[in-house]
Amino acid sequence: MTSVDALILGIVQGLTEFLPVSSSAHLVMGQELLGANEPGVAFDVLVHGATLLAVLLYFRRRIVQLVRQRSWPYAGKIVVGTIPAGIVGVLFESAIERVFAAPVVVVFALFATGALLLSLRAIPADRREVDVPSWWQAWWIGCAQMVAILPGISRSGSTIATARWLGVAPAPAAEFSFLLGVPAIAGAIVLQAGELRAGVAEGSGTIYALGWVTALLAGLVAIALVFRLLERRAFAHFGWYCWAAAAAFGTWLLFHG
Repeated sequence: MTSVDALILGIVQGLTEFLPVSSSAHLVMGQELLGANEPGVAFDVLVHGATLLAVLLYFRRRIVQLVRQRSWPYAGKIVVGTIPAGIVGVLFESAIERVFAAPVVVVFALFATGALLLSLRAIPADRREVDVPSWWQAWWIGCAQMVAILPGISRSGSTIATARWLGVAPAPAAEFSFLLGVPAIAGAIVLQAGELRAGVAEGSGTIYALGWVTALLAGLVAIALVFRLLERRAFAHFGWYCWAAAAAFGTWLLFHG
């Protein structure tokens, strides 16, 4: 992996972790198109750490507010929403890794993500919505996050779309989705920390640092953009992008894969 590869993949990870287009799909596509298949998992872990820090920085005031107000029910709902993905990630880690090794899965998963996003256009603009998810809503949002373990299923897209369909208002849906991602991303980093240490030991520290910085900055921009798009009811338009990306990558795989 070169410095240019790290720069591009870092930006891709930072933007797509929060925009509803699947960061895992874009890393798979980016590595496939760039031929940057090594160091692979180690680099993925590092840039996910950068996006985790982006969430903590962006929501630092909200997190402090929740702690000061002792909002244990809200924190409990984050825990409940984390359970489905946690169980699947631990029990089926090897199977998930095999799925990531099959780029064609990304094509079908991106089509599914696009369909889910476009379905949001059917939600009535004047319906009654809640600002805080209920316990059951948190569970189903967590189930959406579980499905998003598959490359091509957007974590932010699936969780925000599920929250919206369950009756959560746009901004609270995005906030819950991003905070729900904190334990999920942290758990993935812990599970694959050994890969990161091995990559750094091989002398890729400078390249990794470049990818980390670009992923952090791009992540902060992407989070702000999601809230702006939800406010303007333009979030669903990313469905068209997912379909276009799936068609383009599928065509590339057909002739080059």
